[in-house]
Amino acid sequence: MTNEYPPIPPSVLAASIDRGRKLRYLALALAANFSIWGITLFLLKDSPREYTSQWSIMVLGKVSKSASGEGHGSTASTSAASESGNFKASYKLIATTDSVRKAAAAKVGMTTDQFGQPQVQLLPGTELMTFAITGSTRQEA
Repeated sequence: MTNEYPPIPPSVLAASIDRGRKLRYLALALAANFSIWGITLFLLKDSPREYTSQWSIMVLGKVSKSASGEGHGSTASTSAASESGNFKASYKLIATTDSVRKAAAAKVGMTTDQFGQPQVQLLPGTELMTFAITGSTRQEA
């Protein structure tokens, strides 16, 4: 009696084994991907929402007229700015006072407690001041 089916070559058997291995690797990769994204989305869902509005302004020192009297403005030297006191510190103090906070809160229809305290930073070596306001929604910030 003869075998009516031709013999299966070894390359076909190896291909079916490789296919099974590829499917196992694919399933393992999908499981790892889903678990990582699941943990990430779970943590993002439970994290508190916080929005921050930031802006910067450039605070210039004194402006003096030129010696020729033409009225062209020029910035004062750094020594003149230091002689007049630290004007950026004064602006920072003004920006964080209660009267300024009350006026800003009234302008946006909030109480002073809801408005919060602005974060003011003086950038050393520059004429920049950065401000930041934090809120729980985009509109508050």
